[in-house]
Amino acid sequence: MKDQSILATLIKENEKEAKFHNLVYELVEIYYSVEKGFASLDENANTIRTLGEELNKLGGFKLMQRAHSEFSSKFDIQGAQRNLEHMFSFMLLFQNP
Repeated sequence: MKDQSILATLIKENEKEAKFHNLVYELVEIYYSVEKGFASLDENANTIRTLGEELNKLGGFKLMQRAHSEFSSKFDIQGAQRNLEHMFSFMLLFQNP
């Protein structure tokens, strides 16, 4: 029975890790698809906020920071990281008034 519990925990963690990477991939794809990066009033803003909320639910602010780090490693574009910080900050501001 203990082996099943360990296996269930490993599967859950693996699924969480896969979801994390999928969310970061979606952020990267959106960033590549727009000419000027993320903007708070952009048509992609709600999608980006939703992805941030999913990351927050999945692992809190710590996971959002990890997503930021992974996102940052994908770009050598000045401002891309700050752009994502702005979107996440905007989301957290309204989530925790």
